[in-house]
Amino acid sequence: MKSRLLSIAVALIVAPTIALFAQRPIQIVLGSILPANSVWDKALKQMAAEWAEETDGRVTLRVRPGSVKNEGELLRLLRRANRPHAGVFGSPGEIDDAFNVLNIPFFYQSDDEVFHVIETLTPTFERVLADRGLVLLNWGHTGWAHLFSEKRVETIEDLKRTKLYTSAGDEKMLRWYKENGFDPKPLAATDVLLGLTTGLVDAHFSPPFVALLFQWYSKTPFMLDVPLAPVIGVTVIKERIWNRISAEDQRILRASAKRLETRLMKDAPDLEIGSIDTMRERELTVVGLDDAATALLRETADKLTASWRGTMIPADVYDQALRARNTFRVDHVALFLTPERIEAAGDTVQVVALVKDARGNPLSGVEVTFRHYVDDRPTGARTVISTDWAGEARMALVTGDERDDRHVTATAGQRRREGTVAIARGDGEGAVPTSARRTRVEAPWLR
Repeated sequence: MKSRLLSIAVALIVAPTIALFAQRPIQIVLGSILPANSVWDKALKQMAAEWAEETDGRVTLRVRPGSVKNEGELLRLLRRANRPHAGVFGSPGEIDDAFNVLNIPFFYQSDDEVFHVIETLTPTFERVLADRGLVLLNWGHTGWAHLFSEKRVETIEDLKRTKLYTSAGDEKMLRWYKENGFDPKPLAATDVLLGLTTGLVDAHFSPPFVALLFQWYSKTPFMLDVPLAPVIGVTVIKERIWNRISAEDQRILRASAKRLETRLMKDAPDLEIGSIDTMRERELTVVGLDDAATALLRETADKLTASWRGTMIPADVYDQALRARNTFRVDHVALFLTPERIEAAGDTVQVVALVKDARGNPLSGVEVTFRHYVDDRPTGARTVISTDWAGEARMALVTGDERDDRHVTATAGQRRREGTVAIARGDGEGAVPTSARRTRVEAPWLR
């Protein structure tokens, strides 16, 4: 009896303490190199206000702009120190090489294309972060990197004669620059203006808003009017801190972070245009190139960055991004037959789907879905085959019994482009029937 009474007494004493601990607010400190009162700082503080209000104070966010000198330091603090608990990375390649796939020069053509690749690869990035004890909260977009320089630059050879800023601590990028004839100067982002003032560096790749915000453009008054790559950031939080938050509050925080992401993605183009206009009023010279010069620049850059696959970027991540990008770009699917006509039922015909973008370029790594129809009714299962380096996906069909109105369709791309073809007999009497027997097609390689 005494033992039972003692247990009840202990429970009565401990229970309020446990309840109090469970209700204790969680304060999250977020670090970054972002300057105070910048667009991103204000947006993060708005998100902080939403977190406090929508969780009734159970989770609060303290935004500390400019709390670190560089993002390498921020990553070390997230790994080893108690604070900060979260961070914003403008160059998430500091966290892992997988993120470098988002800023390959000339790899992307539009914001929509970038966002599609991000959406497709987000599960991969989340696994990469989880391996490092981090959780992805949202993405950010700061515009497209342009080349700013002290003197006019129009070619790769011109660029090689500059003293080019690169992020301190990125040894792979530093080595790549040197191996390809550039003169890189590694600096912390907070030291770039000093480096430009003293002449240590005289060129940098930056989004226009960043060049304006940090006043870097004042020392590099020439901007090449060729968008090189999107600058995509991430907000992350320590997994052990995230796991202390209830599932319901996690849902609230993610929804708020997503709203911030959507807003920044939407505002990025106008922010970039406005920044360029402002710098032009302050004597920035925008250097335009004609189509031929731009094409040559792209071609040269493509050759230089071809080595990034498997070195700067994990090969599997590069290939995923290439497939996602090309899938988004699909504009036309054409079907061809080899041979164009067959002599009799039972002959084999190769159905070839050629997939191209809006510029007529073949697209590799795109999944093509073949479907066989009889009298407009599908027969058999779909067959999915990826295009090879020439943009072709091939499926072998063996003809069957003689009936009319048989055809094959091939569908590909984010916008579901489709091509259709019928198989004609040699005597020209119309469509020859086909059965749905498929032969094995070798997996394509990507280039």
